[in-house]
Amino acid sequence: MDKIVVDMDTKVGRSLCRQRFTTQRVGLELEYEGCKAVTDPLANWDTTIDHSLRSGGLEFVSRPLLAANIDNAVGEVLEAARTVGAKATKRCGLHVHVNVGQLTWGELYKYILYYVLLEPTLFKEFADGREMSHFCVPTWTNTALTQALYEDNLTLRNGIHTQHTDWVYVRDHICGRDHGATRRLFSPWTPKYAAMNLSSIAKFGTLEFRQAPSSLDASFISFWAKLLLNIQTEALKYDGIKDILDDYYDNGLFTLCEKVGWEPLMPADEMDQLDAEDAACMIAGHMPVLWNELKWEMK
Repeated sequence: MDKIVVDMDTKVGRSLCRQRFTTQRVGLELEYEGCKAVTDPLANWDTTIDHSLRSGGLEFVSRPLLAANIDNAVGEVLEAARTVGAKATKRCGLHVHVNVGQLTWGELYKYILYYVLLEPTLFKEFADGREMSHFCVPTWTNTALTQALYEDNLTLRNGIHTQHTDWVYVRDHICGRDHGATRRLFSPWTPKYAAMNLSSIAKFGTLEFRQAPSSLDASFISFWAKLLLNIQTEALKYDGIKDILDDYYDNGLFTLCEKVGWEPLMPADEMDQLDAEDAACMIAGHMPVLWNELKWEMK
């Protein structure tokens, strides 16, 4: 049987998702309650009624934005939100989609790992209490993600024998379409209600981050979006995931935060007591064949 070899330099957009953009972009989704109808069109945003919210729930969905355009777009949407009486209640969230279709597989996993190391501290400082929400389940308590990781490892250990070498087959097989109820890590059917939503990769070519609360504070919204972009930028500077873990163990979590332009208010010793390590090791241990940093082989 033929061997399928997926180079670590292969772009994610070529395999699992639609390749939409070749540069780093971000999309924002802002939820509000108590809104009147939006009558004037916005240059950077669309609006939709959100039936999961109460009393005139609206969601403002941005068009894909370059980092340099985030501040202007946020200013525009907040002016419109205040005009229609928007309220950022505890039921409302701020969801950020970061484009990953332009990344290679190795780069995607570095981004995921770096974020996962920071995730508990991000919750504590910016979304305290939302780790209990069913709509943004943290990685360290996400049993669906754990199961997907286990199943992907099992698939590689057992081996996949096929004469097909096209990307459509690889995508469909690994995504679980040929496995009934099996849910794979990057499947569009993987549960979306996670702090880090992996299912959006196959659907939109983005990694979605869902834990932040909605806000009418322009500085917070812009900071949060840029922080998630900075995590991607910094993660890609490492040669491999082992180097990220080495930096974490040698220099501590506070150093990783500083590198992305964020100085947490939490003392460093308190940060080290959070649950980042177990989740990070779970991610790092995923698809061990992948971590030769050269190729992913399915025999």
